[in-house]
Amino acid sequence: MPPIPDLVNVSKLDTQFSINPEYTQHIREVSENISKRGKVRKEERWKKEKWLGRGSFGDVWLEKCIHGDSKGDVRAIKKVQKLDRINYYRELEAIALFSHDKVSLQIKCSLSLTAFI
Repeated sequence: MPPIPDLVNVSKLDTQFSINPEYTQHIREVSENISKRGKVRKEERWKKEKWLGRGSFGDVWLEKCIHGDSKGDVRAIKKVQKLDRINYYRELEAIALFSHDKVSLQIKCSLSLTAFI
């Protein structure tokens, strides 16, 4: 079993999935001010707006931020199907490597990964 690539590991994002109402929630701790040592809890909620298409490793959706600092922003989300680990990790690495700074790869449980582009 291949190890999880470093690029995938450093791209993890704490994520929760709500069913009713349906949205994806990200929670992260960020430094509000460099001079202060404390961290501030930031929360964002994203809602699926539209199915965009299907690629070789999964479906792509358009999501819109409905709560948080990115409210009103949109992003494309790719839910990667895990067929075999080697190709799965390669797909996650490609998404992280070739996407812009709004890329996040999120771990859902220990083996079920969902990639967001």
